[in-house]
Amino acid sequence: MAGNLAHRSDVFIQNLPMDISSFVRRWQGLLINTLCLATLAGCMHKQAPQVIVVGDLTKLGRELPPPSRQQPVYYFPLVVGYKEVGSIIAGEKVPEKNVVLHTLAKELAKQHYLVMNAEHPPEQLLVFWWGSMNPEIQDFGSNDPTEQVFFNEREMLALVGAYKATGIAPWQSNDLRTAARDDRYFVILMAYDFAAARQRQKKLLWMAKMSTESVGTSLPDVIPALVASGGPAFGRDTPPSFVDSGRMQDGKVILAPLEIKEFLPAGKKQ
Repeated sequence: MAGNLAHRSDVFIQNLPMDISSFVRRWQGLLINTLCLATLAGCMHKQAPQVIVVGDLTKLGRELPPPSRQQPVYYFPLVVGYKEVGSIIAGEKVPEKNVVLHTLAKELAKQHYLVMNAEHPPEQLLVFWWGSMNPEIQDFGSNDPTEQVFFNEREMLALVGAYKATGIAPWQSNDLRTAARDDRYFVILMAYDFAAARQRQKKLLWMAKMSTESVGTSLPDVIPALVASGGPAFGRDTPPSFVDSGRMQDGKVILAPLEIKEFLPAGKKQ
């Protein structure tokens, strides 16, 4: 039936006066080209990244009550910033530091972690860093996968939380090990006891790691998805999870730009 309709349409156009027939033919071509472009645009539309999120609590961290609206945790921000780890890929786009910090501060506030101020001294020292981590794999010209050397396998497996595979489905454990062989963008938060840090002691409380495959995107584009996906893992012990960032909702917390202040060791005065 569709073929008959197309045939009747062509016959109808052919029987039109020459100037009208030409006009219709031009519009047919224009519509076809527009449809093709629209189809290609749909195929090239970027999908929301799938983010692997893992949260870790230390023994000290488990002893602390989780923050709440009534009792938020105030923190001092320490920014490591952008890092490239593993095999380096030329031409990586680097996100603006202030944009990343503001995104982090908004999500932290949603989870009841607030930047220190004059009325509220810090309880935790939060370390922020983000960047790319890529596998360093050498096959030495062999096609045998068993002869490959994965130089930074431990770091890549840790990034995706494969060390916490106990208790998760076997297929998910395999997916994590596969993800560890992908080039990945990441955001990592590490929380330390602030009072201990003032005494030059490192007492880790919790850590949250969020990463996504970097192929076909850029770090500035995925920073919001990484941070929003990881929010529920801040200050919590969670198994590695694959999060569809497209289902994450934008937060409602509005903050002033994050202010980074100088850290003064204990006993040092301005």
